[in-house]
Amino acid sequence: MFRIMLIIFITIYTLALLFFVLITFTGAHTVPKELFRVSILGDSIKGSFYCYFGVTTAIDILLIYTLTQLLKVGDYFKNRLFFSSRILSLLKTTGKYFVIISIVGLLASLFYHYSFSEHIIESMLLPFFYHFMILIIGLGLLVIEEIQKRAVLIKQENDLTI
Repeated sequence: MFRIMLIIFITIYTLALLFFVLITFTGAHTVPKELFRVSILGDSIKGSFYCYFGVTTAIDILLIYTLTQLLKVGDYFKNRLFFSSRILSLLKTTGKYFVIISIVGLLASLFYHYSFSEHIIESMLLPFFYHFMILIIGLGLLVIEEIQKRAVLIKQENDLTI
């Protein structure tokens, strides 16, 4: 069930990302009309927007890649290969990628809402919770990786004593 839901989510997310890129490059209606505050890029509205667009697209691509790595972890668990070194590396990189996605995504959202929104606090609530949940998932995967690492050590000790 986990595998099916994750595949459906990855497919829908990929299609939504492609649709977002297509809409952004075919119509200028997604570029905000005014800059409320001068951003770190100056007064350029399109420059600020396309900088944000590039960073978020890169984050979304990394998220899709990370979710496919999580799919591989699920395959290892399905095949009952709980104590392999490959699953440890997959859990570690997946957890780190989720943490990176949450931090960079939150900074990109802050940049966007600071530049294009009058009310930063109200407009940042949803992105804050989204990135906070991704951070919790990443940290949870890192904890699971550490537990798996200790389990592998205990299994190796038990295999040597028998």
